[in-house]
Amino acid sequence: MNISARLIRGKHYNSYGYYDIEVIANTEDQAENMCDDIINKLQDQLSYYNTSSVGCPWTRENEKNNKCVYGDSISIDYDRGSMQDTYKEVMRTWKNIKKKLGIR
Repeated sequence: MNISARLIRGKHYNSYGYYDIEVIANTEDQAENMCDDIINKLQDQLSYYNTSSVGCPWTRENEKNNKCVYGDSISIDYDRGSMQDTYKEVMRTWKNIKKKLGIR
């Protein structure tokens, strides 16, 4: 099985866009680590979010076909707020996702 993680640029609609995080891994720990790595990298992207109308809805799905797949869509509202506020929202959403999945 491939172990991969990627940040995907979604299509635009009315000048709003989105990014998806897609992770395929053998274990929840691997998936969590890869998602955390991507989310850390998102901090570098937030300056771009602040200079455009790009939003960031994501999705997460757990235990599909004996794989940990993170890629379904949980909305993160983005209103061109500060980079720090957007990053906090990203991290709060990810923390809630992990809590629901019962992972660290």
